Amino acid sequence: DLQSVVVHVGEYGSGHYYAYVRPDIRSDSWFRFNDHDVSKVSFHEVAKDAYGGGNRKKRKKTKKNGFWSLLFGGGGDSGWGGRT
Repeated sequence: DLQSVVVHVGEYGSGHYYAYVRPDIRSDSWFRFNDHDVSKVSFHEVAKDAYGGGNRKKRKKTKKNGFWSLLFGGGGDSGWGGRT
């Protein structure tokens, strides 16, 4: 199961990272961690931001370049950072 997504905004060599995390893989609760700001979000928001949603348009190179990393739980009862 998908457990987190790391998003990069900016260009190669500079920019900003933030992450979407589902702390408990048995739950549908997702959170956006952006520096000190943590907010609860829906999976729809995660998918739209991480994958561009259904409105993909050509963007300049200085905007989100699409670097993302998907981190998956280990299955079973494992959660973010180990067993839950």
